[in-house]
Amino acid sequence: MATTRIDGSKAAETLAEKLSLGDDIAAGLTVRTREDYARKIVQIATAVEAKTGRQMGPNELAEEVANRIDAGDISQSTARALKAAALFWVADAAQHLGEGRDLSAYATAYRRIKELGTTHLPLRTSRTSGRKLKLFSAEAEAAVQEYAERTSRSIHAGATLAFVRANLLVGLRPSEWFDASLVSYLHLDPSGSRYMERSDANAGLEFSPCLRVKNAKTGHGRANGEYREILLHGVSAEEVATIQHFLEIVAAYAASQLPETQESEVVK
Repeated sequence: MATTRIDGSKAAETLAEKLSLGDDIAAGLTVRTREDYARKIVQIATAVEAKTGRQMGPNELAEEVANRIDAGDISQSTARALKAAALFWVADAAQHLGEGRDLSAYATAYRRIKELGTTHLPLRTSRTSGRKLKLFSAEAEAAVQEYAERTSRSIHAGATLAFVRANLLVGLRPSEWFDASLVSYLHLDPSGSRYMERSDANAGLEFSPCLRVKNAKTGHGRANGEYREILLHGVSAEEVATIQHFLEIVAAYAASQLPETQESEVVK
């Protein structure tokens, strides 16, 4: 049975459910996401053909994705992006087969890919830029704090301190703050098929504060989709307020620019 996401959209669990939603499979995807999926599928299809000498079908795609995830040398985010691209390809190909065609191979492949787990994989690997430092040190915060106290006339000291404090919590690239927002994240169980419920006195669906960020690096196949979500379930209410404060500073600055100002100029 299709589940309802936090934003109200439907998440299909089977190929039949996906196709029954009625819309074109690619209708809700941005051009950039479709291009990212296409790059991943072309790379997989090339690898499959090199190994087998045959054109890739749904079964071969599912097998290759399963092998890459089982190998354990990719990160969880890379595996999720790979699954998303593969599920899109299977559903899109099935939708364009034509009425009356046998969809059993596509349904089997869709189910197999959907059920692939990713929680056993590392959060990041040495082959990604995830190990690079993208946030400030506590020493940087102390230095800016001292400067702000000594230089009362500095008009930028407060905003700079807010920027440093926010980046001590979440290491965003500077430009990414302009397309970031705080949202509520609804947790699923490890299989991704059911909503998780709290077992304590606050029984009910489990939510966490979450920072939704538009990826700065989405070109040349470098990012896993247009957006990423940073869960803040280990962050205190005061620290979430710190993030919200800097988001408000960014929004106020962006709003102060002339309407015709290019986004790239605002970010500078």
